[in-house]
Amino acid sequence: MFVAKRVLSLKSMGLARCSRLVILLASLIVPVLFVGSVTPSVHATGVLFVSPSIQSSQPVGSMITFQVNVTGMDPFDTWDVSVITDPSVIKAISISVSGNLIGAVFQVENCVEGVGSGCSVNDGAGVATSAASSSTGFPSSGSGLLFTVTYQVKSTSYSYLEFHPGLDTIAYTGVPVAHSDAPGVYGNAPPIPNAFFTFFPSANITQGVDNVTFDASLSSDPVPGGRITSYAWEIMRVNGYLPPISNTTSQPTWVHRFSGPLEVQDLSVQLIVTDNFGFSSRPVSQVITVLEKPNPNLIVSTIRASPQDNIFAGTQVSITATVFNKGNIFEHGFNLTIFLDGRVFRTVNSTQDIGRGHAVDSTFVLNTTGLKPNTYAIVGMIQPSHDPNSSGFLTIRIVDPYLGATIPFTVPEFLGLVIATLAAIGVVRLLVNRSRLRRHLLEQELS
Repeated sequence: MFVAKRVLSLKSMGLARCSRLVILLASLIVPVLFVGSVTPSVHATGVLFVSPSIQSSQPVGSMITFQVNVTGMDPFDTWDVSVITDPSVIKAISISVSGNLIGAVFQVENCVEGVGSGCSVNDGAGVATSAASSSTGFPSSGSGLLFTVTYQVKSTSYSYLEFHPGLDTIAYTGVPVAHSDAPGVYGNAPPIPNAFFTFFPSANITQGVDNVTFDASLSSDPVPGGRITSYAWEIMRVNGYLPPISNTTSQPTWVHRFSGPLEVQDLSVQLIVTDNFGFSSRPVSQVITVLEKPNPNLIVSTIRASPQDNIFAGTQVSITATVFNKGNIFEHGFNLTIFLDGRVFRTVNSTQDIGRGHAVDSTFVLNTTGLKPNTYAIVGMIQPSHDPNSSGFLTIRIVDPYLGATIPFTVPEFLGLVIATLAAIGVVRLLVNRSRLRRHLLEQELS
Protein backbone atom coordinates (compact mmCIF):
# COMPACT_ATOMS: atom_id res chain seq x y z
CA MET A 1 0.00 0.00 0.00
CA PHE A 2 1.20 3.49 -0.74
CA VAL A 3 0.16 6.75 0.88
CA ALA A 4 0.04 9.55 -1.67
CA LYS A 5 1.04 13.13 -1.02
CA ARG A 6 -1.79 15.45 -1.93
CA VAL A 7 -1.88 19.17 -2.48
CA LEU A 8 -4.34 21.66 -3.88
CA SER A 9 -1.87 24.32 -4.93
CA LEU A 10 -2.28 28.03 -5.34
CA LYS A 11 -1.08 28.29 -8.90
CA SER A 12 -1.94 31.96 -9.05
CA MET A 13 0.81 32.65 -6.53
CA GLY A 14 3.51 31.29 -8.87
CA LEU A 15 5.19 33.15 -11.73
CA ALA A 16 3.93 30.66 -14.27
CA ARG A 17 0.31 31.43 -13.36
CA CYS A 18 0.70 35.23 -13.45
CA SER A 19 0.22 35.43 -17.23
CA ARG A 20 -2.96 33.35 -17.00
CA LEU A 21 -4.41 35.61 -14.31
CA VAL A 22 -3.60 38.68 -16.40
CA ILE A 23 -5.66 37.19 -19.24
CA LEU A 24 -8.37 36.19 -16.78
CA LEU A 25 -8.56 39.65 -15.23
CA ALA A 26 -8.44 41.36 -18.61
CA SER A 27 -11.45 39.34 -19.70
CA LEU A 28 -13.35 40.66 -16.68
CA ILE A 29 -12.77 44.41 -17.06
CA VAL A 30 -15.93 45.22 -19.03
CA PRO A 31 -18.21 42.72 -17.21
CA VAL A 32 -17.07 43.94 -13.81
CA LEU A 33 -17.87 47.51 -14.78
CA PHE A 34 -21.31 46.37 -15.87
CA VAL A 35 -22.12 44.51 -12.65
CA GLY A 36 -20.25 46.84 -10.31
CA SER A 37 -23.38 47.62 -8.35
CA VAL A 38 -23.53 44.07 -6.99
CA THR A 39 -22.62 44.13 -3.29
CA PRO A 40 -21.19 40.79 -2.11
CA SER A 41 -22.05 39.53 1.34
CA VAL A 42 -19.27 39.23 3.85
CA HIS A 43 -20.49 36.41 6.07
CA ALA A 44 -20.09 33.37 3.79
CA THR A 45 -16.59 32.43 2.66
CA GLY A 46 -17.62 29.15 1.11
CA VAL A 47 -16.35 25.59 1.38
CA LEU A 48 -14.60 23.61 -1.35
CA PHE A 49 -14.98 19.83 -1.27
CA VAL A 50 -14.67 16.65 -3.30
CA SER A 51 -17.63 14.41 -4.02
CA PRO A 52 -17.81 11.52 -3.40
CA SER A 53 -15.65 12.00 -0.32
CA ILE A 54 -14.85 8.27 -0.15
CA GLN A 55 -14.57 6.02 -3.20
CA SER A 56 -14.41 2.24 -3.03
CA SER A 57 -11.67 0.36 -4.86
CA GLN A 58 -12.21 -0.10 -8.58
CA PRO A 59 -10.60 -2.59 -11.00
CA VAL A 60 -7.31 -1.51 -12.57
CA GLY A 61 -8.01 0.24 -15.88
CA SER A 62 -11.48 1.47 -14.90
CA MET A 63 -12.48 5.14 -14.88
CA ILE A 64 -13.54 7.10 -11.81
CA THR A 65 -14.82 10.68 -11.63
CA PHE A 66 -14.59 13.12 -8.73
CA GLN A 67 -16.53 16.38 -8.51
CA VAL A 68 -14.93 19.55 -7.17
CA ASN A 69 -17.80 21.46 -5.55
CA VAL A 70 -18.26 24.72 -3.70
CA THR A 71 -20.96 25.51 -1.17
CA GLY A 72 -22.07 28.66 0.63
CA MET A 73 -19.91 30.97 -1.51
CA ASP A 74 -20.22 34.72 -1.74
CA PRO A 75 -20.71 35.95 -5.33
CA PHE A 76 -17.75 34.89 -7.48
CA ASP A 77 -16.90 34.88 -11.17
CA THR A 78 -13.42 33.29 -11.41
CA TRP A 79 -11.53 30.34 -10.00
CA ASP A 80 -8.07 28.84 -10.17
CA VAL A 81 -7.90 25.41 -8.57
CA SER A 82 -5.43 22.51 -8.81
CA VAL A 83 -5.77 18.93 -7.60
CA ILE A 84 -2.64 16.83 -7.10
CA THR A 85 -2.88 13.06 -6.59
CA ASP A 86 -0.53 10.12 -6.68
CA PRO A 87 -0.04 9.33 -10.41
CA SER A 88 1.06 5.77 -9.62
CA VAL A 89 -2.42 5.04 -8.18
CA ILE A 90 -4.78 7.07 -10.38
CA LYS A 91 -3.90 8.93 -13.57
CA ALA A 92 -5.70 12.17 -14.40
CA ILE A 93 -7.45 11.86 -17.76
CA SER A 94 -9.58 14.97 -18.21
CA ILE A 95 -11.13 18.06 -16.61
CA SER A 96 -14.66 19.16 -17.51
CA VAL A 97 -16.45 22.40 -16.62
CA SER A 98 -19.72 21.12 -18.07
CA GLY A 99 -22.63 21.91 -15.79
CA ASN A 100 -20.65 24.21 -13.53
CA LEU A 101 -22.32 26.68 -11.20
CA ILE A 102 -21.44 29.82 -13.20
CA GLY A 103 -22.54 28.49 -16.58
CA ALA A 104 -20.73 29.86 -19.62
CA VAL A 105 -17.04 30.33 -18.77
CA PHE A 106 -13.82 31.34 -20.45
CA GLN A 107 -11.14 28.75 -19.59
CA VAL A 108 -7.77 30.27 -18.82
CA GLU A 109 -6.35 26.85 -18.00
CA ASN A 110 -7.53 23.33 -18.59
CA CYS A 111 -4.37 21.33 -18.00
CA VAL A 112 -4.11 17.62 -17.21
CA GLU A 113 -0.68 16.30 -16.19
CA GLY A 114 1.11 18.97 -18.21
CA VAL A 115 -1.02 18.67 -21.36
CA GLY A 116 -3.70 21.14 -22.40
CA SER A 117 -4.19 24.89 -22.29
CA GLY A 118 -2.36 27.29 -20.01
CA CYS A 119 -0.02 24.68 -18.51
CA SER A 120 2.86 25.81 -16.31
CA VAL A 121 6.07 24.17 -15.15
CA ASN A 122 4.21 22.89 -12.08
CA ASP A 123 1.58 21.00 -14.07
CA GLY A 124 3.23 17.58 -14.11
CA ALA A 125 2.20 14.03 -13.34
CA GLY A 126 -0.82 13.75 -11.06
CA VAL A 127 -1.73 17.45 -11.41
CA ALA A 128 -5.09 18.52 -12.82
CA THR A 129 -5.80 22.26 -12.98
CA SER A 130 -8.80 24.36 -13.93
CA ALA A 131 -8.73 28.15 -14.14
CA ALA A 132 -11.78 29.89 -15.57
CA SER A 133 -13.84 33.05 -15.47
CA SER A 134 -17.43 33.92 -16.30
CA SER A 135 -17.95 34.72 -19.97
CA THR A 136 -20.78 37.11 -19.09
CA GLY A 137 -19.16 38.78 -16.11
CA PHE A 138 -22.14 38.08 -13.87
CA PRO A 139 -21.09 36.51 -10.56
CA SER A 140 -22.74 33.46 -9.07
CA SER A 141 -23.15 32.45 -5.46
CA GLY A 142 -24.42 29.64 -3.29
CA SER A 143 -23.54 25.99 -3.89
CA GLY A 144 -22.73 23.93 -6.93
CA LEU A 145 -20.19 22.27 -9.20
CA LEU A 146 -16.96 23.93 -10.31
CA PHE A 147 -15.52 21.11 -12.44
CA THR A 148 -15.06 17.34 -12.57
CA VAL A 149 -11.83 15.37 -12.87
CA THR A 150 -11.80 11.92 -14.44
CA TYR A 151 -9.08 9.47 -13.45
CA GLN A 152 -8.03 6.03 -14.63
CA VAL A 153 -7.20 3.42 -11.99
CA LYS A 154 -3.58 2.27 -12.26
CA SER A 155 -3.14 0.17 -9.11
CA THR A 156 -5.04 -1.30 -6.18
CA SER A 157 -3.39 1.12 -3.75
CA TYR A 158 -5.04 4.33 -2.59
CA SER A 159 -4.66 8.08 -3.03
CA TYR A 160 -6.04 11.17 -1.26
CA LEU A 161 -7.67 14.09 -3.01
CA GLU A 162 -7.13 16.73 -0.38
CA PHE A 163 -7.28 20.53 -0.29
CA HIS A 164 -4.90 22.67 1.74
CA PRO A 165 -6.85 25.52 3.40
CA GLY A 166 -6.45 28.99 1.97
CA LEU A 167 -4.39 28.06 -1.08
CA ASP A 168 -7.04 28.25 -3.82
CA THR A 169 -8.34 31.29 -5.62
CA ILE A 170 -12.08 31.79 -6.03
CA ALA A 171 -12.34 35.48 -6.78
CA TYR A 172 -14.80 38.35 -6.66
CA THR A 173 -14.93 39.10 -2.95
CA GLY A 174 -11.18 38.62 -2.49
CA VAL A 175 -11.77 36.13 0.34
CA PRO A 176 -9.90 32.79 -0.11
CA VAL A 177 -12.16 29.78 -0.24
CA ALA A 178 -12.24 27.45 2.76
CA HIS A 179 -12.25 23.64 2.64
CA SER A 180 -13.99 20.72 4.22
CA ASP A 181 -11.95 18.77 6.76
CA ALA A 182 -12.53 15.34 5.23
CA PRO A 183 -10.34 14.55 2.22
CA GLY A 184 -11.62 12.63 -0.75
CA VAL A 185 -10.06 9.16 -0.77
CA TYR A 186 -9.81 6.67 -3.60
CA GLY A 187 -9.51 3.06 -2.46
CA ASN A 188 -9.72 1.49 0.99
CA ALA A 189 -7.04 3.34 2.93
CA PRO A 190 -5.73 1.62 6.07
CA PRO A 191 -5.24 3.54 9.31
CA ILE A 192 -2.19 5.75 9.03
CA PRO A 193 0.04 7.43 11.63
CA ASN A 194 -0.87 10.84 12.98
CA ALA A 195 1.88 13.47 12.82
CA PHE A 196 2.07 16.14 15.51
CA PHE A 197 4.88 18.39 16.68
CA THR A 198 5.74 21.38 18.83
CA PHE A 199 8.79 23.65 18.79
CA PHE A 200 10.70 25.57 21.43
CA PRO A 201 11.32 28.43 21.77
CA SER A 202 8.01 29.31 20.16
CA ALA A 203 8.57 33.07 19.95
CA ASN A 204 11.37 35.63 19.59
CA ILE A 205 13.51 33.16 17.64
CA THR A 206 16.57 35.01 16.36
CA GLN A 207 18.56 34.05 13.29
CA GLY A 208 22.01 32.69 14.09
CA VAL A 209 21.37 32.88 17.84
CA ASP A 210 18.68 30.44 18.98
CA ASN A 211 18.68 26.65 18.61
CA VAL A 212 15.10 25.55 17.91
CA THR A 213 14.00 22.10 19.10
CA PHE A 214 11.26 20.47 17.03
CA ASP A 215 9.54 17.73 19.06
CA ALA A 216 7.30 15.14 17.37
CA SER A 217 7.20 12.70 20.28
CA LEU A 218 3.40 13.10 20.57
CA SER A 219 2.87 11.68 17.08
CA SER A 220 0.94 8.40 17.21
CA ASP A 221 0.18 5.24 15.23
CA PRO A 222 -3.31 3.68 15.51
CA VAL A 223 -2.27 0.40 13.85
CA PRO A 224 -1.85 -2.44 16.37
CA GLY A 225 1.83 -3.19 16.69
CA GLY A 226 2.69 -0.08 14.73
CA ARG A 227 5.41 2.29 15.79
CA ILE A 228 6.80 5.38 14.13
CA THR A 229 10.22 4.78 12.66
CA SER A 230 10.85 7.86 10.53
CA TYR A 231 10.35 11.61 10.98
CA ALA A 232 10.72 13.63 7.78
CA TRP A 233 11.03 17.40 8.23
CA GLU A 234 10.99 20.08 5.55
CA ILE A 235 11.23 23.86 5.95
CA MET A 236 10.20 26.33 3.24
CA ARG A 237 9.66 30.09 3.04
CA VAL A 238 6.02 31.14 3.28
CA ASN A 239 6.71 34.15 1.02
CA GLY A 240 9.70 34.18 -1.27
CA TYR A 241 12.18 31.53 -2.30
CA LEU A 242 14.19 29.33 0.03
CA PRO A 243 15.78 26.02 -1.02
CA PRO A 244 14.06 23.34 1.11
CA ILE A 245 15.78 22.51 4.38
CA SER A 246 15.16 18.79 4.79
CA ASN A 247 16.00 16.33 7.53
CA THR A 248 14.85 12.73 7.96
CA THR A 249 15.67 11.01 11.23
CA SER A 250 14.57 8.07 13.35
CA GLN A 251 14.44 10.30 16.43
CA PRO A 252 11.33 12.33 17.35
CA THR A 253 13.31 15.51 18.05
CA TRP A 254 15.36 17.68 15.74
CA VAL A 255 17.42 20.71 16.71
CA HIS A 256 18.03 23.36 14.07
CA ARG A 257 19.59 26.83 14.12
CA PHE A 258 18.28 29.18 11.45
CA SER A 259 21.45 30.80 10.20
CA GLY A 260 21.26 31.04 6.40
CA PRO A 261 20.72 34.45 4.77
CA LEU A 262 17.19 33.44 3.65
CA GLU A 263 16.20 31.61 6.85
CA VAL A 264 14.26 34.55 8.25
CA GLN A 265 10.70 35.87 8.50
CA ASP A 266 7.80 33.40 8.20
CA LEU A 267 8.84 29.80 7.48
CA SER A 268 6.60 26.76 7.01
CA VAL A 269 7.76 23.65 8.88
CA GLN A 270 6.24 20.38 7.61
CA LEU A 271 6.39 16.93 9.21
CA ILE A 272 5.53 13.51 7.76
CA VAL A 273 5.95 10.43 9.97
CA THR A 274 6.20 6.84 8.74
CA ASP A 275 5.57 3.66 10.75
CA ASN A 276 7.20 0.23 10.70
CA PHE A 277 4.58 -1.01 8.19
CA GLY A 278 5.63 1.65 5.69
CA PHE A 279 2.49 3.78 6.12
CA SER A 280 3.03 7.55 6.09
CA SER A 281 0.97 10.23 7.76
CA ARG A 282 -0.70 13.16 6.15
CA PRO A 283 1.71 16.12 6.24
CA VAL A 284 1.19 18.62 9.05
CA SER A 285 2.63 22.11 8.96
CA GLN A 286 3.16 25.05 11.28
CA VAL A 287 4.47 28.53 10.61
CA ILE A 288 7.52 29.65 12.56
CA THR A 289 8.73 33.26 12.59
CA VAL A 290 12.49 33.88 12.66
CA LEU A 291 13.81 37.35 13.44
CA GLU A 292 16.88 38.79 11.79
CA LYS A 293 20.04 38.83 13.90
CA PRO A 294 20.52 42.39 15.19
CA ASN A 295 23.11 44.16 13.08
CA PRO A 296 23.77 47.74 14.24
CA ASN A 297 25.62 49.67 11.56
CA LEU A 298 25.59 53.47 11.40
CA ILE A 299 27.89 55.12 8.87
CA VAL A 300 28.72 58.64 7.71
CA SER A 301 27.61 58.25 4.11
CA THR A 302 28.56 61.75 2.89
CA ILE A 303 30.11 65.03 4.04
CA ARG A 304 29.35 68.26 2.20
CA ALA A 305 30.87 71.76 2.55
CA SER A 306 29.67 75.14 1.30
CA PRO A 307 31.89 76.68 0.09
CA GLN A 308 34.46 73.94 -0.45
CA ASP A 309 37.13 75.51 -2.65
CA ASN A 310 38.85 78.90 -2.99
CA ILE A 311 37.97 79.82 0.58
CA PHE A 312 39.45 82.97 2.09
CA ALA A 313 40.59 82.66 5.69
CA GLY A 314 37.87 83.98 7.98
CA THR A 315 35.03 82.65 5.82
CA GLN A 316 32.22 80.77 7.58
CA VAL A 317 32.00 77.29 6.00
CA SER A 318 28.84 75.18 6.44
CA ILE A 319 29.66 71.50 7.00
CA THR A 320 26.91 68.82 6.71
CA ALA A 321 27.51 65.19 7.69
CA THR A 322 24.88 62.61 6.68
CA VAL A 323 24.49 59.68 9.08
CA PHE A 324 22.90 56.60 7.43
CA ASN A 325 21.44 53.54 9.16
CA LYS A 326 22.93 50.67 7.17
CA GLY A 327 22.03 48.06 9.82
CA ASN A 328 18.78 46.20 10.46
CA ILE A 329 17.74 47.69 13.81
CA PHE A 330 16.10 50.96 14.85
CA GLU A 331 18.76 53.32 16.20
CA HIS A 332 17.95 55.72 19.05
CA GLY A 333 20.60 58.38 18.49
CA PHE A 334 24.29 58.38 17.54
CA ASN A 335 27.71 59.75 18.50
CA LEU A 336 29.40 61.63 15.66
CA THR A 337 32.98 62.97 15.80
CA ILE A 338 34.37 65.41 13.22
CA PHE A 339 38.14 65.59 12.72
CA LEU A 340 39.94 68.53 11.10
CA ASP A 341 43.37 67.45 9.85
CA GLY A 342 43.45 64.64 12.43
CA ARG A 343 42.38 66.74 15.40
CA VAL A 344 38.93 66.57 16.99
CA PHE A 345 36.99 69.58 15.79
CA ARG A 346 33.39 68.80 16.80
CA THR A 347 31.45 66.05 18.60
CA VAL A 348 27.71 65.52 18.14
CA ASN A 349 25.81 63.39 20.68
CA SER A 350 22.40 63.13 19.04
CA THR A 351 19.23 61.52 20.44
CA GLN A 352 17.48 61.61 17.07
CA ASP A 353 16.00 58.26 15.96
CA ILE A 354 17.10 56.73 12.67
CA GLY A 355 15.00 53.95 11.14
CA ARG A 356 16.45 51.13 9.10
CA GLY A 357 17.50 52.46 5.69
CA HIS A 358 17.02 56.09 6.72
CA ALA A 359 19.43 58.99 7.20
CA VAL A 360 19.71 62.24 9.17
CA ASP A 361 21.89 65.31 8.62
CA SER A 362 24.06 67.12 11.17
CA THR A 363 25.09 70.63 10.12
CA PHE A 364 27.58 72.93 11.83
CA VAL A 365 29.75 75.97 10.98
CA LEU A 366 33.54 75.94 10.56
CA ASN A 367 35.15 79.35 11.22
CA THR A 368 38.29 79.44 9.08
CA THR A 369 39.78 82.46 10.84
CA GLY A 370 43.43 81.77 11.56
CA LEU A 371 43.73 78.90 9.08
CA LYS A 372 46.68 79.24 6.77
CA PRO A 373 46.12 78.82 3.04
CA ASN A 374 46.28 75.07 2.53
CA THR A 375 44.15 71.95 1.86
CA TYR A 376 42.44 70.52 4.94
CA ALA A 377 40.95 67.05 5.46
CA ILE A 378 37.60 66.76 7.25
CA VAL A 379 36.63 63.27 8.46
CA GLY A 380 33.31 62.26 10.04
CA MET A 381 33.23 59.08 12.15
CA ILE A 382 30.53 57.23 14.12
CA GLN A 383 31.77 55.98 17.49
CA PRO A 384 31.71 53.14 18.25
CA SER A 385 31.95 51.95 14.67
CA HIS A 386 30.68 48.56 13.42
CA ASP A 387 31.89 49.01 9.85
CA PRO A 388 35.48 49.59 8.67
CA ASN A 389 34.06 51.79 5.91
CA SER A 390 31.85 53.87 8.17
CA SER A 391 33.79 57.17 7.89
CA GLY A 392 32.97 60.08 5.60
CA PHE A 393 35.78 62.18 4.03
CA LEU A 394 36.02 65.65 2.49
CA THR A 395 38.73 68.24 1.72
CA ILE A 396 38.42 72.02 1.70
CA ARG A 397 40.95 74.53 0.35
CA ILE A 398 41.92 77.86 1.96
CA VAL A 399 43.57 80.29 -0.48
CA ASP A 400 45.38 83.64 -0.23
CA PRO A 401 42.92 86.48 -0.95
CA TYR A 402 45.42 88.32 -3.19
CA LEU A 403 46.98 85.55 -5.18
CA GLY A 404 43.90 83.34 -5.33
CA ALA A 405 46.03 80.27 -4.81
CA THR A 406 47.26 78.17 -1.95
CA ILE A 407 50.51 79.46 -0.37
CA PRO A 408 52.06 78.43 2.92
CA PHE A 409 51.97 82.01 4.39
CA THR A 410 49.53 84.20 6.23
CA VAL A 411 48.75 87.68 4.86
CA PRO A 412 51.10 89.52 7.30
CA GLU A 413 53.86 87.06 6.54
CA PHE A 414 53.31 87.56 2.85
CA LEU A 415 53.38 91.35 3.18
CA GLY A 416 56.62 91.11 5.18
CA LEU A 417 58.10 88.98 2.46
CA VAL A 418 57.10 91.55 -0.17
CA ILE A 419 58.68 94.40 1.86
CA ALA A 420 61.87 92.43 2.39
CA THR A 421 62.02 91.68 -1.31
CA LEU A 422 61.56 95.33 -2.24
CA ALA A 423 64.23 96.34 0.28
CA ALA A 424 66.63 93.81 -1.18
CA ILE A 425 65.95 95.11 -4.63
CA GLY A 426 66.65 98.68 -3.41
CA VAL A 427 69.98 97.66 -1.85
CA VAL A 428 71.02 95.90 -5.04
CA ARG A 429 70.16 98.97 -7.12
CA LEU A 430 72.08 101.22 -4.71
CA LEU A 431 75.17 99.05 -4.96
CA VAL A 432 74.92 98.96 -8.75
CA ASN A 433 74.57 102.73 -8.94
CA ARG A 434 77.58 103.27 -6.67
CA SER A 435 79.63 100.96 -8.83
CA ARG A 436 78.65 102.87 -11.95
CA LEU A 437 79.52 106.19 -10.29
CA ARG A 438 83.01 105.03 -9.30
CA ARG A 439 83.67 103.72 -12.82
CA HIS A 440 82.55 107.05 -14.28
CA LEU A 441 84.83 109.05 -11.99
CA LEU A 442 87.76 106.79 -12.79
CA GLU A 443 87.23 107.30 -16.53
CA GLN A 444 87.22 111.09 -16.06
CA GLU A 445 90.53 111.04 -14.19
CA LEU A 446 92.22 108.92 -16.84
CA SER A 447 91.09 111.22 -19.59
